[in-house]
Amino acid sequence: MVFSTSGLGEEALESFNRFGYDPATSEIPSILLLGPKHHGWKPRAQTAKHRVTVSTPIKLRELRELLDELVPRELVKTSVDH
Repeated sequence: MVFSTSGLGEEALESFNRFGYDPATSEIPSILLLGPKHHGWKPRAQTAKHRVTVSTPIKLRELRELLDELVPRELVKTSVDH
């Protein structure tokens, strides 16, 4: 799941944190994209090994590499096959 503060502002940060607390979604890899005006919010984000923050702007290649790190290959294959 990708959340972006550029469009949603603080609501994206709050949603990212709620997503991490909810037992139904807490294990889903997620990224919080922090817009240039929001880099200072990073300490407020509840991160984990599979829940990270990234400052924007970010290159698409960098985002793809990050997704490859966060999402296990077997999950990607399963999702595509079905």
